[in-house]
Amino acid sequence: MPSSRDVLGFKPFLGWSLPPPGSLKLNVDAAVDTFSRLIRIGAIIRDGIGGVVAALFTSYMSRFGAFLAECMAVREGLKFAREEGHMVNLVECDSLNIITAIHSRCSLGLESSIINDIVVNFSWLDNVSCYHVPRTGNKAAHSLARFALCSMSTMV
Repeated sequence: MPSSRDVLGFKPFLGWSLPPPGSLKLNVDAAVDTFSRLIRIGAIIRDGIGGVVAALFTSYMSRFGAFLAECMAVREGLKFAREEGHMVNLVECDSLNIITAIHSRCSLGLESSIINDIVVNFSWLDNVSCYHVPRTGNKAAHSLARFALCSMSTMV
């Protein structure tokens, strides 16, 4: 991948921050309901002044755990952004393991095909960076994923 793409990074702050002017930031999160065997995903795209450009929550039937659910959240968030025509420049999630897996691209587990999908989605975007943020920097996406626990529909 070109050197202009930084797929592993660490943010030294605790709260959400604005993307640079003219940029779009995608925050994603997942919630797993083991009782109903559902994965709930939340994604939110915001602009350089913090305005919400688009948001999504959805659910999938699955027996997967949190790691695979978070992988799916990144993939589905990127797919959502692309389908809605939003060229995001920054992607953030609160799972350091996912960011590490995306960076290493050498995953051999169940998540390997999802990680490959994420990398392919990155190739469709121009100069995208992917970062880990603490949960406090990912509250909106986390809230959307938690809200999806109460809903059986997809909302865009």
